[in-house]
Amino acid sequence: TGDLGFATLTSATGLSRYDERGQRDQTDLLLSFEYGYEDFPSFSAFTLEEGRQERLSQEIRLVSTDTGPLNWIGGLFYNTAKSNFTSSEFVPGFPEFAEIDRPDNLEYFSSDDTRFTERAVFGEIGYRLTPEWQVTAGGRYFQFRQLTSSGFALPLIDGSAPDVVAVTAQANGVKDASFIYKFNTSYQIRPSILSYATISQGYRSGGVNSVPPCLDPLPDGQNVCALPDEVLIQPDTTLNYELGVKTVWFGGRLSVNGDIYYIDWKDVQVGGRTENGEVPITVNGARAASQGVEIAVVG
Repeated sequence: TGDLGFATLTSATGLSRYDERGQRDQTDLLLSFEYGYEDFPSFSAFTLEEGRQERLSQEIRLVSTDTGPLNWIGGLFYNTAKSNFTSSEFVPGFPEFAEIDRPDNLEYFSSDDTRFTERAVFGEIGYRLTPEWQVTAGGRYFQFRQLTSSGFALPLIDGSAPDVVAVTAQANGVKDASFIYKFNTSYQIRPSILSYATISQGYRSGGVNSVPPCLDPLPDGQNVCALPDEVLIQPDTTLNYELGVKTVWFGGRLSVNGDIYYIDWKDVQVGGRTENGEVPITVNGARAASQGVEIAVVG
């Protein structure tokens, strides 16, 4: 942070790294596909999941220090992330049972490389119309881009050599830009009672599911792919309404705050699965609403 006289400058930098290594039982899932695995009396399957994600974020923000009726905030935001994840699925003993030359027991392999970048500019202006009444308006304009290269291999059925994993990769990309706003007004009814009302928008960026698109026409046999309506994830948005009051009692020894709110949520992002291969993906639902009352008492 730094004091520039007319404003306070804040710079915030974040750097993170996430590493993953784990296993998951896949026995019941593969048996449900009826690929012939059920003929092997000792059939079992498990996956080895490995991955890493690195993320860098940077925000620069100016906040006015003027004590007059006008106050403001302005800033820039940048966020970038890159990740690589792989999934290896093994079926111990099945290659020998089916007379397939695959000593590593590898049944399925997938890889996913993703690059994500977001840029934004934001600001807010507040003005005190009277000593008791203030109005505030703010907005945020942003752009994001995601590039994903994903692929898979089915070594037990694709005819590859025992020491080869023939990954079929497919690149996909998505980008978008949008603007969201916020309006707020507050009124000091008494020195100890403040009322307020807010209307604001929320936005969550979309993206690309890390599953290769299906071929058209779809080949016979085992397929692990995303249909055209399973590839992209659309952004979801909210429109939020809030009406509340903040109060202080007994010389500040007790505070009671309360509000009522309503949230209209469109294109809700929820978990789903592909029709071919039942790979977990994110899909868009239709619409949802959240409404309620909140009360907080501190003494």
